Amino acid sequence: MTSFSERLREALKLRNYTQSDLANATGIGRNSIHDYVTAKYKPKQDNLYLIARELGVSESWLMGLNVPRERQADILEIFKQLTKENQQAVFKYASKKLKGQEKQP
Repeated sequence: MTSFSERLREALKLRNYTQSDLANATGIGRNSIHDYVTAKYKPKQDNLYLIARELGVSESWLMGLNVPRERQADILEIFKQLTKENQQAVFKYASKKLKGQEKQP
């Protein structure tokens, strides 16, 4: 299994990011990013999420698991980008589907 620090360096290289770029984009301190890259520490879950989201990779891949590198779309992030009118339409549709699902055996 590939280590977190190796995957982080790979993702930085793929995105042409420096450690400073990642720190600025995520709000995580540069020293912390450096510690992650040099394998001194692994990030806690909240920082792992921020790093993976910014670099466009999945958290599982970043942690070294043998899964696809690409990040799947986060449905909440997509929902937040919708207009209020479209959010209401999505909510109405999802509620209707949920009620229909509850009726099925």
